[in-house]
Amino acid sequence: MFIRIIKGNKPVGSSIINKKSTWVLCILIGIGISIPITIGVLRQCKIYTKGSLVKVLVVNVPDNSRGNSNGRMNFEFNGKPYDISVRGPVSKVYHVGDTILLRYLNEDEGLFMLPNKNPIIDGLLYFIAMSIAIAGCVYYLINTPVVK
Repeated sequence: MFIRIIKGNKPVGSSIINKKSTWVLCILIGIGISIPITIGVLRQCKIYTKGSLVKVLVVNVPDNSRGNSNGRMNFEFNGKPYDISVRGPVSKVYHVGDTILLRYLNEDEGLFMLPNKNPIIDGLLYFIAMSIAIAGCVYYLINTPVVK
């Protein structure tokens, strides 16, 4: 809650400057959030384009029968445990003990992808959403009036 003290016709304090700094902060936060997500999407794109299909053994499947759409599926590859984020009713598709194919790149140890997942589409949607949000912040930063 902001309290503004008014002397005559001018507010005392820096309420307009606070608005400008709020928009600058929004831009910086948007860029700060974008960097690690972009790095993750680029890693997934590298695995999608250069990775090979490997066989893994399913160890644990999340129970998505109660309407949970997200979960982590555990599996083993070369005797080491890993997990992968999955969406949808995976308990109907995968079962404990199944051998399934996942996309894997040797240089990115521990990062697997489902073979039919395309990270380029997710990356483009994310890029468009963040661009619109940052552009909106820049627009309001430019159009916030300065009181002298």
